[in-house]
Amino acid sequence: MFSRNGNLLIKKFNSFFLPTILMSLSSSLSVVADGIIVGNMVGADALAAVNLGMPLIQIFAAIFVFFGLGGSVLSAWYMGQHNQNLTNSVYTFTCICMVSIGLILTYVGCFEADSVAKALCMGNETLLSDTRKYIQPLLIGATPIIFIPGIAYFIRTDAHARLASVLMISCNLFNIIYDIVFIKLTGSVYGAGLATIAANVSSFIFVVIYYSSKLRTFKFRFNIDEIKEIFIPTFKAGTPGGITVGLIFLKLVCLNSLVLEYAGREGMVAFSVCLSCLSLASMFISGAAQTMMPITGVLAGSGDSQGIRFVFKRTLAVLGISIIVLIVFLILFAPEICALFGLQTEQDLIFGSHALRIYAPSLLGDAFVLLIVYYAQSIRKNKIAIIASTLQNFVAIVAWAYILAKIFDVEGIWYSFALAGLTSTLAIISMTRKIEQSSLGKVSGLLMLPISDPNEPTYDVTINNSITETVNLSKEIFIFLVSNGADALVANRASIAVEEMVVNTIKHGTTKGNKKSTIDVCVKLTQNKIIISQRDDGRPFSPLEYVAPDVDPIEYRIKGLTIVKSISERIEYSYVTGFNTSTIEIPR
Repeated sequence: MFSRNGNLLIKKFNSFFLPTILMSLSSSLSVVADGIIVGNMVGADALAAVNLGMPLIQIFAAIFVFFGLGGSVLSAWYMGQHNQNLTNSVYTFTCICMVSIGLILTYVGCFEADSVAKALCMGNETLLSDTRKYIQPLLIGATPIIFIPGIAYFIRTDAHARLASVLMISCNLFNIIYDIVFIKLTGSVYGAGLATIAANVSSFIFVVIYYSSKLRTFKFRFNIDEIKEIFIPTFKAGTPGGITVGLIFLKLVCLNSLVLEYAGREGMVAFSVCLSCLSLASMFISGAAQTMMPITGVLAGSGDSQGIRFVFKRTLAVLGISIIVLIVFLILFAPEICALFGLQTEQDLIFGSHALRIYAPSLLGDAFVLLIVYYAQSIRKNKIAIIASTLQNFVAIVAWAYILAKIFDVEGIWYSFALAGLTSTLAIISMTRKIEQSSLGKVSGLLMLPISDPNEPTYDVTINNSITETVNLSKEIFIFLVSNGADALVANRASIAVEEMVVNTIKHGTTKGNKKSTIDVCVKLTQNKIIISQRDDGRPFSPLEYVAPDVDPIEYRIKGLTIVKSISERIEYSYVTGFNTSTIEIPR
């Protein structure tokens, strides 16, 4: 008896994970390296100014996450439904939005940089000059800073995970190199802002490589009727991610104000180190969660709840182990980490180390909540994602910080991060339980997935790339359908369809050197039809369009796949996130 083992999806997760984690690693290390370089080359005051400029960086991130990540998730969902036109319309619309907003911010950088710097410094004249020097070039170069990471999400979703990884790694490596060069040339934090622009512009070459790829499935398509259709869904898809980053902007403004009020310059320097360590943690958090998103988005679009469970469990395991190891490292080596960021006086080192040790355990709560936010976004449970993000990234943390600061002074601010994570986690568990109860047995658990309808029996299995196993599978499907009330003739048609589809995939679609791969097959028996779904990770291959070389097309049309077409009511094929996916519907 065959069963579903999830190996195909876990294999895809693993293939996406390394490039995605490298993308996150490069981004995180770039932020960390910025702090180290600025702190050591310019001084602790400049490091504090960079931290005051972080809300602006979060605005940029909110834009490319809103349109890039949100748009790519929605595109994956449309891919799962085999709708390439709407997939391309989402891609086109989001690209236009990212470029347009970038140009607006360029105008702000040219004429309103002073006003922005004053707002970020909140009346602190000591750090005003350095803050302005840092943010002005960032505003002027906003378009490439937003577009490059935004398009990387689409490149990854389009099964070009390695190229997306190379794009972001190169961008961040360029940023580190340019940091050293431009800071040395300018002698100030202004060089760090210039470096960010130059790095993103230099990395555009990899976008050009993507556009020239023959395997690229995202195409520019501007159809006004389709734009109207995807307009609201695009904004809904991007809202959770955009709100997450946007709320981080508000959180930083509020917490910067509190830290300055209760601890002044020393507190801001220590807070800068904590935020840099959060960036390091986001390497694992974002890497694991964003690896999951395009896969679960496609699975949600195709209704594959069991597949979603496999992918989520792997993501949770990877993320949990990584964050626990990081927390232990931060606690054990807090003084060395602070010294690495240019904290030199004994007072700065003691203050910073103490803050970091209190702050570190909160990363576990950050990781879990952000994982749920990304997961809920990928399955289009946007309300849950928005509420969880709002709690974690603004309401809970700011409320606890204000309350505890009045009781424990600045130390209360450091403790507030862990309490915010605990508060948000309990709220998420409560919300998902309420959804389960109100669904009257239709939805179950933390993952909010639909429970299988007992009136629609499903046979969901994984087989090896083997002709022998395919023949045995065909027999089992026949037995399954007949035992659940299907007519023997219809059951025979369905078993033949599965056998022909899988055999042709094995013969013609298996990638060289991938003979031991697996194929997922799902057969669902509904009241009016039999729905057959097949998924494999071979080279792009549509068994319904394949014509064998040197075979007369007329002669070939009488063979097996023609039989499949003749007995089917609907047949669809697409190549999505590196998967061949086929769906067949046979009337009862």
